[in-house]
Amino acid sequence: MNLQQLVEALDAQILSGDIVGAFDKFAAEDCVTKSNAQDITRSKAQKLEILNWFFHNIAVTNKIERTALQVGDNVTESQFVFDFVNRQGQPMVFNEVIRRTWKAGKIVEEQYLMDQ
Repeated sequence: MNLQQLVEALDAQILSGDIVGAFDKFAAEDCVTKSNAQDITRSKAQKLEILNWFFHNIAVTNKIERTALQVGDNVTESQFVFDFVNRQGQPMVFNEVIRRTWKAGKIVEEQYLMDQ
């Protein structure tokens, strides 16, 4: 698959609600993820642990929408709106760009740019 096909397949899995499965399928074992200087993971296993914890606390998914996509040489940027309600009944709405760096068909770095 070329990069366009890879990101389309990944984003389709996310849009179906299988965010954890999508990351597990497409991330390299040594994938680094970051939101800011304090929020960095250095392996797929570490990020999967965080994702599983996060989604265990989600009661309702109201909407997952991809609003934009850009594909470069080895970098893709997918803009999403995620609208969840946690188990405490609090709404959690995220508008973010997920910038991914790819190598050999796998994500090697994923950066979350909030409110972009």
